[in-house]
Amino acid sequence: MLEKILSRNNGRSTGKDNVILLATDGSKPALTATKKAVELAKATGASLHVVCVKEDLMSMPLERKGDALAEEGLVGIHAKGGEVAMEWAARNSVPAVLKIYPGG
Repeated sequence: MLEKILSRNNGRSTGKDNVILLATDGSKPALTATKKAVELAKATGASLHVVCVKEDLMSMPLERKGDALAEEGLVGIHAKGGEVAMEWAARNSVPAVLKIYPGG
């Protein structure tokens, strides 16, 4: 699939003008998307813009709070998706910007 993306230009220039937007919450599917986004950015010379929303545990409904606590305890990085993306980008020499927005 990466080859298909790289082979088409869609009328845009390649390289530093391209930006890949990655929204992440640190979940397992988001970490998979992070890896793919970094690979694509590295292959095309694009920069990575990482966006995440920091949920305030105190403002969550009780049902979701228990799930979030359990998931964070198991995965350990649930609330750190942005930091993980930035680290992965740095390890792969991909320029990246992180923007964290408050939830609610």
